[in-house]
Amino acid sequence: MGAVSRRLINPTRCGSPRSTNKMYCLERLVRALKVEQRSNSAEPDSGETSTMDDLTPTDTATEPKHPTLERLEDQIGWYDKKSQAAQRRYKLLKFTQVMIAALIPLMAVFPIPEPQSRWVTAILGLLVLIIEAAQQINQYQQNWISYRSTCEALKHEKYLFLAEAGPYAGAAKPMTLLAQRIEGLISQEHAKWVSVQEQVAAKGQQATAPPSVSTAKGE
Repeated sequence: MGAVSRRLINPTRCGSPRSTNKMYCLERLVRALKVEQRSNSAEPDSGETSTMDDLTPTDTATEPKHPTLERLEDQIGWYDKKSQAAQRRYKLLKFTQVMIAALIPLMAVFPIPEPQSRWVTAILGLLVLIIEAAQQINQYQQNWISYRSTCEALKHEKYLFLAEAGPYAGAAKPMTLLAQRIEGLISQEHAKWVSVQEQVAAKGQQATAPPSVSTAKGE
């Protein structure tokens, strides 16, 4: 070990063979050897000097991520946030609906005059109906399940890709395969969402359509 390395290692912490700061000594030793190697490779007249600044980590430009990995992380975060938001809204509406529905049979116990009790019961029943309609229109429960399923599927693809397992084991172009599978999962989720919205719209049209009246001729 050169003079620079001996000078950079703290003798009070690493000088004793029974020192308990093994990780500290090992890190300082590795860094000191790098500084020593850098000092030996430098030209004598270059004027370069090794200081303690060489041992401190410096901010270096990180290599930009591949666009496929950036999209994967973005979609995982988006589906995770949307799933949590849909879950909270669904549970809030459902809990409120149950509490209001539970108050309706209790109206018979409360000492409320007959006309007022009817109005209160009607209003409570109307609130239950409005909450159920909001749930059916926004599909909070369906979105919660669908978004969570897609998020977990994207995470599954991410871990398989990082471990080079499953379909990525031995693949000639694993990044291309990852992009294809990501877009396939997202396309499936979009197709499900469109299908659910069409079903909700069809149910709404059936509910608002006037009943058809058929007349038989000759009767």
